[in-house]
Amino acid sequence: MFKPTAIAIPLLTLFLAACGGGGGGDDVVGSSGNGAGSDGGSDNGDGSSPATVDPDLGSGIGAQFVSGAISAGSFSVVAGSSLEITVNGVDSNQANAALSSIYQYTFTSQCSSSNQASFSIANATSSTGTLTTTYQNINCANGDTITARLFQGGADTSVVDNALATATLVINTALPKLGNGSGADFVDGQIGGLNTISGSESVELTATAVNPLDNNAALDSSDYEVEWSSDCSAGSFTLEKQSLEDEIRTRYSSDITNADCLNNDNVIGLRLYERSNPSVTLASSNKNIAVELGVAPKIGNGSGSPGFNQGSLLVSPSTLSAGGTAVVEVSVVDGNNSDALVSNKAYGLVISSTCFQELPPLVTFPEEEKIISQGEARFAYTADGCEGSDQITVTLYDVSGGEIDRSRALATASGSVTVNSAEVGAINFNEISEQLLSMRGVGNPALPGQSVVSFIVTDRNGNPISNQSVDFELSATVGGLNLTSNSDITDSEGKAEAIVNTGTEHAIVSVKATTTTSTGVELETNSLPISITTGYPDQDSFDVSVNILNPGAGDINGADVTVTVFAADQFNNRVPDGTVINFTAESGSIGSSCSIQAGECTVNWSSSGDRPGRHAAALQRVNEVNAFDSSTVFGMTTILAYTQGEGSFNDSNGNGLFEVGEPFDTFAEAFRDDNTNGSIDNGTSGAPVEFFADFNNNNAYNNAPVTYQGVACAASAKAAGHCASQMNVRASTRLVQSNAISAPSIRYFVRNNEVGYSHIELTNGVTYLDTVTVLLQDSNGNIPASGTTAAFSADGYKVNGDSGVVPNSIGYLNETNDPNGFPVNRGALYTMTITLDDPTDLGPLETAVTLGAVSVRGSLEIRLSPPTIRLLYRSGNADDGDGVPELGEEFSEYEGSALTADGSAPELWAVVEDATNTAPVLLASPSDFTATETSDAVVAVGTRTTAAAADGDFPVGDIRSGAFVYPITVTKNADTSFILTSTANYEGGQTRIDTAVSVP
Repeated sequence: MFKPTAIAIPLLTLFLAACGGGGGGDDVVGSSGNGAGSDGGSDNGDGSSPATVDPDLGSGIGAQFVSGAISAGSFSVVAGSSLEITVNGVDSNQANAALSSIYQYTFTSQCSSSNQASFSIANATSSTGTLTTTYQNINCANGDTITARLFQGGADTSVVDNALATATLVINTALPKLGNGSGADFVDGQIGGLNTISGSESVELTATAVNPLDNNAALDSSDYEVEWSSDCSAGSFTLEKQSLEDEIRTRYSSDITNADCLNNDNVIGLRLYERSNPSVTLASSNKNIAVELGVAPKIGNGSGSPGFNQGSLLVSPSTLSAGGTAVVEVSVVDGNNSDALVSNKAYGLVISSTCFQELPPLVTFPEEEKIISQGEARFAYTADGCEGSDQITVTLYDVSGGEIDRSRALATASGSVTVNSAEVGAINFNEISEQLLSMRGVGNPALPGQSVVSFIVTDRNGNPISNQSVDFELSATVGGLNLTSNSDITDSEGKAEAIVNTGTEHAIVSVKATTTTSTGVELETNSLPISITTGYPDQDSFDVSVNILNPGAGDINGADVTVTVFAADQFNNRVPDGTVINFTAESGSIGSSCSIQAGECTVNWSSSGDRPGRHAAALQRVNEVNAFDSSTVFGMTTILAYTQGEGSFNDSNGNGLFEVGEPFDTFAEAFRDDNTNGSIDNGTSGAPVEFFADFNNNNAYNNAPVTYQGVACAASAKAAGHCASQMNVRASTRLVQSNAISAPSIRYFVRNNEVGYSHIELTNGVTYLDTVTVLLQDSNGNIPASGTTAAFSADGYKVNGDSGVVPNSIGYLNETNDPNGFPVNRGALYTMTITLDDPTDLGPLETAVTLGAVSVRGSLEIRLSPPTIRLLYRSGNADDGDGVPELGEEFSEYEGSALTADGSAPELWAVVEDATNTAPVLLASPSDFTATETSDAVVAVGTRTTAAAADGDFPVGDIRSGAFVYPITVTKNADTSFILTSTANYEGGQTRIDTAVSVP
């Protein structure tokens, strides 16, 4: 088939004007006097004449019809390729509809007439109005005209004048060309390659076949083949024939011993033909190559005549000790120059030997090949396990482009060396297939019952020694530990293997390997230890943890947490790889299982679905409650990991088996304790509402038995009912699904100086204490989500203490409502100390909390000077004349003077002031101020007022702004003097003064 060229040619409708057919003869059926046909009937049955058929030939039908044209995919066909063409017969009286009666079609061309082209269908009938044929260009070179003719069915197609219609197509044709290059770089007739061959050398020849009708594009079709030839009968080609699917390339070698070839130009011929017509040459090219005597290379040792020994290598020494090194000498001489060493001529040498061909090689050649140009070479040969006679071969090759051309060997030479048997130098432990074996009778599917231990025997040079006997011995045989065989013979790698079979008791065992040298010296070594164990995890060696305890998962689906299980057996050895761990979670989604690798494995937990505390009430789910107010704890999520294992016991005698009298623990079936109350919860039906792993598959939750649950029991313990079954070892962990979209809340606390909780909340937005604790909570009262950060600052103060990321924690601060603990159930705490730094620029304690794009700020006013208390009494002193009430006049500070009643109970006024000249921030009344005494007098505190409202003569000018004034009435009984204690209470502290009072 013709292959499209690099330039896409759309389907063309090519046409020339076609002449109509027909002469003036009588009308015939299907033909009118001008070549048109008819149906041949006399009428349509209704008296009307039938429609007359007017056949025409061209391209297409209907409105697309082009009379006299032939449809083709191209207008160029290079020799050796083909072109598909199509014609359509239509009735021009029926809007160029396809002819439906049987007509004949013929195809001819100028080149087909001379057998330079052909048609797949040259003459055929069709009732569809369409006929397609393939034009094959055999060797048509100078263009061609294709003619299609339409004939009445049954007509004589040999008479051209019988044609009803004709269509033609003019195409370009040409012969392909042979040369070098392609496109604009193509050189017609040129064959690439050297023009001279020297001696036994070969020359590479290349060529290209191109399509001149397609801008000299290279032909690569399998329809074409090329054939090489030489007028030298002894000449040869590496490829004599080849398809154009591959690059035209071969190597030509002449024969300098043939008189027709030597010192003559060998004429190299190359011809191109189409595969199915090999006798028709489409293109050809020639190249003259001069053949010179050149060098006749031979390989051996020595040089000259009679010194050269052809085909023989010189090996020195000829006998080696094991691991020894010999030198292999080789010469390359010119047989056309009295066997003198080759000079200034490059050749390649490749060395090998019988032992070198072994896998792995038993010989080392530092250089396996060399390129030489002066005729001599030396190779180093080192025996690395080879014993006995070894045949060495060196092969001679040409060199092309600086590389050894291995396509044709020019000559070979050989020699031999004898290598003595190796002397044993050492035996070393190699590897162990299994370091953990299951105790016999336990049947742990994750542990094998055998281990293969191997050792390597080497000679004094460190090379492996084969066929050496090695004996084995176990370091212990407790519980029936044994070897399959007590000896082995080393293989070609020097390896000997011992197979260890497990026993019925826990043990640590190693294999001792011994071998004997030729002088009778015993060499020995030991393997790494093998542990004989149950392989089942035991309860106190099983644990689970998560990498994030407070993921931002409460209001986000797809928050991920990595859950990791750690498992070891009764002997605290890691359980075998492949042990399967199962998982269940109270909420979200979790991987159903993982397989232990190196004592641990992980699954992924991801948030989704209903969070704990928000399940439908009808499900009767249980979860944690806040011990302070019995409210639901939202988002606290329990994860349970479990797998088949055994209980724990104290191996008092160290034999690895449970025996009667040894301490042990038993366990009920594993359950997921969703509310962390330590026991499985039942619903209203009496059945569990928490997940449990039904180990014995009896569809009921079972409590702990009284016997040991495991596999490694002494016979007496089994007789007593122990080891009757195993159990699920289990471990739980909790994480809290904290909210991450809504902003956390900020609350401030200080230490409580009274009996009760350790801290008290600052509800008034002010602190008089220098140590403050900040509580952060999410909108469910949980610790904020992992990644939440908090920063604290205060202008004019140094703030030292906690800051940064919230802890990785489930956030319980006082889970059980300890009355002496923190007064809040959950959250994250930051404690800091505040010290004055710059009294000229004082600001509040600022809190900034951030989680991703969510942020919130809080503020707490700082007053590090607590309120002060002064006691005033009515002194009755005269005004100093300025008319302003002042201390020392009507009122003075009380310092223990005797109080007079003036007809009523004596009064004092307690003045509570703040250094900020603002109102003190005290506890709510009546806890804000108290006054007590140590006698039988009665002290009463009146309603809090201000200095301005206390009394008309009250010394307002000497009182701080915002001060509180508390009237104190003292009613005397028997005692005339006592200590009056005045206390101003604020959150987290108090100011107190003791004053000696006398009442006459």
